[in-house]
Amino acid sequence: YSLFISDDWIVNRYNRFSTTIKYDHVRPNAVAKEIHGVIARAGHVFNTQSWMWKSFVYNTYGMPFFMQNSSFPFINTQDSALEPVRYMAGSTEVHYKTKHTDTSLRVIYNRVWQGIEVINKTYTNVYDTKEFMAYYASHTQTFNRNHKLSLSAYTSDTFDLAPKSSMHGALVQSFNTIGMFDVYNEFNYRSGYSARIGTAQAQVDDGLDYTVAISYQVHKDLQLALRGENLLGRAITTPYDVQGGAVYMAPFDTTVRLTMKYLY
Repeated sequence: YSLFISDDWIVNRYNRFSTTIKYDHVRPNAVAKEIHGVIARAGHVFNTQSWMWKSFVYNTYGMPFFMQNSSFPFINTQDSALEPVRYMAGSTEVHYKTKHTDTSLRVIYNRVWQGIEVINKTYTNVYDTKEFMAYYASHTQTFNRNHKLSLSAYTSDTFDLAPKSSMHGALVQSFNTIGMFDVYNEFNYRSGYSARIGTAQAQVDDGLDYTVAISYQVHKDLQLALRGENLLGRAITTPYDVQGGAVYMAPFDTTVRLTMKYLY
């Protein structure tokens, strides 16, 4: 069951304030505790078409996703007394747009308490407080209708000595049309990290993923495409606990695909 109220105030053509409060009551069809959750959100948007400044604060909660598929066949059970994670977060971002550019800066603060971790393959509450800061920057340059370049990077800071994820990263994307060919290039960098997995101390190396895709429009009904993913074989990996040791899995293998699309 959910009950929510939302309201916006349009101060003038450039300024808008918004608020939302939502109450959730979840009664699981399983041996688990009932959840009483409150979500509150307030924000301000300043927009002049060229400049946009958005700021929001949140208070929310969440549960982990319990799922399994053929790529990640690792089963974790749930503590019957599991409580949802509690979050408090705030973000502010500034965008500047012109006819050919789009530049943005973003800062995020996240505070988590009553967290959830996998302990002995069971989702369990960990009652300590963790704080996280992240800083994003991006720039998109549109040269003309056939060529566009997108650059983005982030860095972050946390008081957790084992953050279990990349703290720095960068992404370069180019979109080009040359005659009948559409070409896409992507370089994705993620910094390495260390984490305790089972009884082992896992060390993940820096990741560098290169993806390229080329498509050729033979005629209006037929398209051929070639796509290669993780061509350097160095995409960032994630360690999993398998029989007390760390097994590293990349999000996808080095893959090359040739496809044909025919419309009739």
